[in-house]
Amino acid sequence: MWDHSDQADCLRKTAPVDQLIQLVAEKTGLADKAKEAVDAVPPFTKEKLPAPMAGQIDSLLSGEGAGDRLEKRKDTLEELFEDK
Repeated sequence: MWDHSDQADCLRKTAPVDQLIQLVAEKTGLADKAKEAVDAVPPFTKEKLPAPMAGQIDSLLSGEGAGDRLEKRKDTLEELFEDK
């Protein structure tokens, strides 16, 4: 079994959805069903939220932060306004 420092280091390197799967597996002892359980939550949650918030669920679980989204938008705008 890992000590806490190894576990924390590993979690920082994984996407939030993978961290959540790991947490569910550890807490329930159902490692073989954890991914299935976690995968069921986002569609249900997004269905209950307003559209702008629903899109943020995917970003959160993918590990994409606001800075990543801004960087992508900046790149898109730069491409649109480049001298061709």
